[in-house]
Amino acid sequence: LIDILVNDPSLQVRAKAATALGTFASLAQDGKLLLKDCELIMSSLMDALEDQEESDEIRRCALESVAPFDSPRIHEYMKWAYDSADIEWKCSSLVAMGRTGQPEWAAYVIKEIDNPESVVRYWAANACGALGEGESVAIIIPLLEDEDVEVRLEAVNALGNIGGPLAKRALNTCMQSGDPALEDASREALEIIVSMEDPLAFESGL
Repeated sequence: LIDILVNDPSLQVRAKAATALGTFASLAQDGKLLLKDCELIMSSLMDALEDQEESDEIRRCALESVAPFDSPRIHEYMKWAYDSADIEWKCSSLVAMGRTGQPEWAAYVIKEIDNPESVVRYWAANACGALGEGESVAIIIPLLEDEDVEVRLEAVNALGNIGGPLAKRALNTCMQSGDPALEDASREALEIIVSMEDPLAFESGL
């Protein structure tokens, strides 16, 4: 994947490689890779991110993927992207913040729940779900009635990832919405919450 990121002639393929490396970055931070591999992944993604002559698409993918390493230099890039006037960079910053798994980014993410751009609201909900902060549940719930269907569905997914009594009540209400897609997504999200709270009950079909 690193070889493809560096050498493939197709920009789209290289961007996909940068994205795929994010899975290994998460594994590295969970202590599931050799140290030399962790260093190689991080340095390769940072090289792509910091290359001013690289395409923005690949740089954004690199930012999203390298975020689990959560270094001060990565923080600088996340804040820079967040403050960018470019919506795509802002969205990538939200993805990256979610992937750090660190609650310090929750305030940035929650602030964007009310963003006038639906794509930003979508990724803000996604990041809230990734961070799993219970305080964000009440702020996500209004997105269940968002004008954009993709935002509504991502809000459901976020509530499923965060869990808790308030999230469950909101999802149960969604199951009576009359919107088949929203009802199905809410049902799946509730199953995720049940599996987190009581894996044995989930496995038994409760």
